Amino acid sequence: MENEPTLLDHKSLAAPICELLHSAYRQEAELIGAGHFPPLDRQIEDIARSPNTFYGLTVDLHLAGVIEIAIEPQWLDIVSLGVDPEQQRTGVAIQLIRFVLGLEPGMRVIVQTGSRNTPALELYSRFGFHETGSEMTPEQIPITKLTLEPT
Repeated sequence: MENEPTLLDHKSLAAPICELLHSAYRQEAELIGAGHFPPLDRQIEDIARSPNTFYGLTVDLHLAGVIEIAIEPQWLDIVSLGVDPEQQRTGVAIQLIRFVLGLEPGMRVIVQTGSRNTPALELYSRFGFHETGSEMTPEQIPITKLTLEPT
């Protein structure tokens, strides 16, 4: 890895963030067999207006991964995580998750992902996340909710 994750100014970097997330989410949609995948509806303006915090990791001066979080009073929510498909399986997601978990030690962390997204489920499991629920989206996509309890 070239460096540590850094805080991104998502207002000025909304276009490259959106491009990276769309690239990763197109791949996830294909993996889980989703005809319509709502994260792909998210536009540059939506990212620029987001109240959430974004961190990114660069490799060879290119944005390789982005993690978006919301810190609530009783938990930290990983809202989105995307890795450039060319950088997958190189440790980018691991480094981003590890970084975020270090921001608020001892706080409950929640995330949700497609129930058929085995790579994501395995990744979160490596960090100690456990399944806490599931639901079906209006698009008929099964979603798994995961939680990492404070230690």
